[in-house]
Amino acid sequence: MALTVGAKRVLEVGTLGAYSTIYVAQGLPEDGELITLEISEANAKVARDNLAKAGIRNSRVLAENAIETLKELPTEESFDLIFIDADSKATLITLSKRNA
Repeated sequence: MALTVGAKRVLEVGTLGAYSTIYVAQGLPEDGELITLEISEANAKVARDNLAKAGIRNSRVLAENAIETLKELPTEESFDLIFIDADSKATLITLSKRNA
């Protein structure tokens, strides 16, 4: 997915076990970055472990409420790809308000 669009910087909303995260991160260039938001600290720990086992080093798992985090992200920080794998309706509403 990231490779197809030439993404260098990716935001993922909803991590769970990081299976999608691993797939997306593998398509990033060496200097690429993937930030993924997971509300559950327990799931975030599992995700971090899975990323480490998969040899993924260009990803950061943040155990935070995605809706609140999206509201606080600096608008000058852009992403080439946003993958929503969680509460898509609330996430889309928040993103559209940020970019209005």
